[in-house]
Amino acid sequence: MRTPHSKLFRYCTIAACAVVVANGCRLERSPLPSIAYATPSEFCPGDTVRASFDYLGSETCRDATACEMQFPTVTMTSTPESFPPQSIRNYVGGVDFVPAADVVTLNYGIDRDAVLVLTSRTDAEGRVVNVSRSVPRTQAQTIRRITGSSETELQHAGMCDGSTPVNAPANLNGDPRRSPNLRLAELCNLNGVAVSVTLSGSAPGTTYTQTLAPRECLNTTMPGVPAGINASTVVEVRPLVADPSTRCSATGPSTPPPTLRTLARRGCA
Repeated sequence: MRTPHSKLFRYCTIAACAVVVANGCRLERSPLPSIAYATPSEFCPGDTVRASFDYLGSETCRDATACEMQFPTVTMTSTPESFPPQSIRNYVGGVDFVPAADVVTLNYGIDRDAVLVLTSRTDAEGRVVNVSRSVPRTQAQTIRRITGSSETELQHAGMCDGSTPVNAPANLNGDPRRSPNLRLAELCNLNGVAVSVTLSGSAPGTTYTQTLAPRECLNTTMPGVPAGINASTVVEVRPLVADPSTRCSATGPSTPPPTLRTLARRGCA
């Protein structure tokens, strides 16, 4: 006779606590609404995408052998097929693949309703903590090829570096959902003041700086722009004239400069 899963789960939990009977154990229950994630989910032709799952998160196992007995089995498929169907028994896993079409659906299935993690944490009373993560049995995610241009508004927060006012650089590849192989076509000044922008990261030590009037754009195909600068990953910006309200002092109090904004238009190479 087959033991119902809910009873089996209870038995496993009791067994897991039995090994620490001296201090007892505590069971934390938490929902895990999403198991499916792929990076990048917006890809360029030829990109390698990784489809993954992770039930462990920030936890670590206190006993590798005991945790292995609690591993779920996750099945992964793709439509249209971009990788052979996978069946992975672990808390964490994934598969790398090149999408076979412009739009691919990733399907995830798990063999249980809750995943038990025997953590290495203890509570204030010295009891070890087990975590039960309730999860959906099936889930799907759709990934897509980037067509045309992709726009990203960048925020350059104002701050004080001691007595010097500065604006934070922005990372063009800061969003893991988008392909790291996007190339910069235009960078536009969205501010009401003229700024100096510096692009870097296309190659070690390579930078390009240009002044932009309000609403003016730098086109990376313009004459004078070095070849390859469209692969830049970092944008730095500063106003040509400091905002009169800015007050930066090494000892304080300080009033940092206003946030500056730029718009990056990128596309697949």
